[in-house]
Amino acid sequence: MELGNKIRELRLKKSATQEQIARRLGVSAQCVSKWENNVTMPDIQLLPELSACFGVTIDELFDLTEDTRLERISNLLEDERMLDVAEFCSVESFLLEKARACPQEAKYETLLASLYNHMADGYRAKAEERAKQALRLEPDNKENHSQLRMAQNGFAIDWNFSNCAARIAFYQQFCKEHPQNRCACMDLLEGLIADYRLEEAGALLERSRELLGDVRASTYEGWIQWNSGGQEGALRCWREMAERHPDDWIAAASEADCLAHVGRYDPALELYRRALALQPKPRYTDSAICIAQICEIKGNYPQAIEAWNEVIRILQEEYGVWEGESVDAPRREIERLSAFLKISG
Repeated sequence: MELGNKIRELRLKKSATQEQIARRLGVSAQCVSKWENNVTMPDIQLLPELSACFGVTIDELFDLTEDTRLERISNLLEDERMLDVAEFCSVESFLLEKARACPQEAKYETLLASLYNHMADGYRAKAEERAKQALRLEPDNKENHSQLRMAQNGFAIDWNFSNCAARIAFYQQFCKEHPQNRCACMDLLEGLIADYRLEEAGALLERSRELLGDVRASTYEGWIQWNSGGQEGALRCWREMAERHPDDWIAAASEADCLAHVGRYDPALELYRRALALQPKPRYTDSAICIAQICEIKGNYPQAIEAWNEVIRILQEEYGVWEGESVDAPRREIERLSAFLKISG
């Protein structure tokens, strides 16, 4: 259905005249008439008010199919840094309604989780800005430091804040119900290793080697050794794993991740570069992002900027993504690092 026909249908359903709709929107009745006859289209800035006038969402105004709307929601969460309140409420209302109507359909719950995480990320970014400003004003205020740590999801030495017990308990039960679920096994192992519950982690690893495969199993084996105090054994375990899989980019990236976690930045950099070279196109941007972050840690801002430019090149040339938050985020990093260079230069 064309937009003009939809506007006419909704106006008649509301028992409103063209003049009434025009007054509500601050336009002429002739303008509304042209919309309804598909002579002209409403200005895009009027769409939120137009949809509110009829009590529908913007997507409903365009009479989108459900699949198209779900795709639009996914794209929205990927492209926008932060949704405004009206947009969030519209998406949430639609997904909640679908989840209630189809309680066995996981896709609505997945998108709801993605929506809430997206909003949480946006609000954490806002909280970080405010906490930093609060610290500039009151640098000795402990609460300001706590708020910044929470906004950045930073490490807390307080065990009650930083332990993975609740996550571990969930995945222990989940793995009993889904013993062949590799993602769940990995999440459980990572929680156990992070909490130094190494005996439990070792037992789970031995039961799951076939499920995990050599690269992942060796990665976790090395972490269990490292957290048990066997650092040389851990480094050897990761190195030998990568040597057994010389053409596997996941093996190179896995060893790089392990080395970066323990502060071995120089060999990690080379492995991330190797992983990026081995990976088939279209490539994930993770390795390039890791290179950028390590170069910044080492104070090499020009190479960090080049790595962020590589992230943008991958998105543009391999995914065809030229706008939206995916490319805006690395551009902000380049701008920030360029400012550091000007100050230091």
